[in-house]
Amino acid sequence: MGCITFMLTSCTSRVPLKKYVPSAFLVLCGMVILLTSSSGQWFTPRSRSGYSKTLVTDAEWTTLISRGAISTRINGEVSQRTTHPVPLEQVNVSMVHQSTNLTLLGRVTEEMRDNRDDENHGRQSHEGTAPSFGNGSSNSTLHRAITEIFRPEPNIPEKLMRVRPKILQDYPSTFLDDYKNPCYRKKTDETLHCLPYFFLLGTPKSGTSDIWSKITSHPDIVYGIKEPHWWTRFSCPTANKSSAYASLDPYERYVVTGPIEKQTTGENATRRASVVTGDGSASTFWDNRMWETFFPEDYATGPPYIMADVIHTVLPNAKLIVTLRDPIDRLYSEYWYFHRSNTMSEEDFHESVVRRITEFETCVTKRSQRACAYSTHKNVRLHIGLYSIYTYDWLQRYPRDQFLALKLEEWKQNCTSLLPMIYQFLNVAKLPSSVIAKICRAPSKNVGKQKRHSGQMWSSTRELLRDFYRPYVKDLATLLEDKKFMWDYHPTDMDHPSTR
Repeated sequence: MGCITFMLTSCTSRVPLKKYVPSAFLVLCGMVILLTSSSGQWFTPRSRSGYSKTLVTDAEWTTLISRGAISTRINGEVSQRTTHPVPLEQVNVSMVHQSTNLTLLGRVTEEMRDNRDDENHGRQSHEGTAPSFGNGSSNSTLHRAITEIFRPEPNIPEKLMRVRPKILQDYPSTFLDDYKNPCYRKKTDETLHCLPYFFLLGTPKSGTSDIWSKITSHPDIVYGIKEPHWWTRFSCPTANKSSAYASLDPYERYVVTGPIEKQTTGENATRRASVVTGDGSASTFWDNRMWETFFPEDYATGPPYIMADVIHTVLPNAKLIVTLRDPIDRLYSEYWYFHRSNTMSEEDFHESVVRRITEFETCVTKRSQRACAYSTHKNVRLHIGLYSIYTYDWLQRYPRDQFLALKLEEWKQNCTSLLPMIYQFLNVAKLPSSVIAKICRAPSKNVGKQKRHSGQMWSSTRELLRDFYRPYVKDLATLLEDKKFMWDYHPTDMDHPSTR
């Protein structure tokens, strides 16, 4: 303003400006740059289509937050909590829907910079958790438009591309506004393609079949194929003779899209805003087979990228439910359920446990615990019970408010309380208590179907396993901030009674 006053004064006083104009012009330009760069409202982001300038008022921003228009994708793709934060220069604004009049990148960028500054100066927790903007529950066009701002430019690390190249070369960048479930139409044929809205993660013999059956009893949750095991197994290009299943197309068409399409076409078109479906493959939680083939140079340290990275890239807003069981009981139940050897017995199980513990202890002298946990094991799969390692990895990719952990033992005793909590987590309509009670009274699925009769585990076997798993369940309880996930692994607790 001083320069402007000076120039006006000079004009009125007939003072020659030749020697002052260049300096004044430079000062004015500097002031404009300073004002625009220091403002939290103005920002000129780069996009594929060029440049755009936006202005968002405080009132508009507050309204959008209150409506849930700003989703947790900020946490998932920008927060330093993730393994691969997105640089601000790569935030793509070219996909902002024409239906919205607001481009919020200016204020969002300011928030992201503040979050990163907080993390760099140690003002946030050691996990670097970014604040959550709204609950992401809005299904409005505005919500979908805003969340698409945070889709990064295609700049996938080369190592991540090794895991699932066909998926990462052809995943959708936007989803249809009128579907609650993530669905899209390909430009080539305009056919509907859908992906899971949620994942039911877990481990074998941990109640996923029963929980899946009861979750999908909700009228807005479509029952599909419970365990396609597509992400971890059939999509793996080196684990199958045919590469036809390595792309998203067969999974979308035969596993996800069909159930959704049946419930949302014709007179059911209005249900598009409420109907969702999921994937109940327990293996998605822990199975990362072939990683040593993808990353031979990381053999000692563990996989730099896992299936959680692939899923997060494609579905950053997915909701994750994981069900966990006492790892000792899980291991023993799995032994009797899956194995078909004539030598199966309590003694054979004990000897197998001793071998596996010895192998794991030998492994960790040469490799990291994480590398050993993700390695393939046969017969008695001791490694599947290392829940803390897998949970930590998923929480490095997804924010905590998209991750719901359940304890199987608690589910068996308190279905009528936990099922409504699951429905609330999935943001589906609340059901009457009478309906919840009826669903929970249904017989449990896939329970007690051992191939052979199983006796009780030897007390010496249980003691070995308790000592092995104790530090991992302690880490899990700390990670989830819930002591119930310690089960009864406290050192002062008595072991289970023995039959031998």
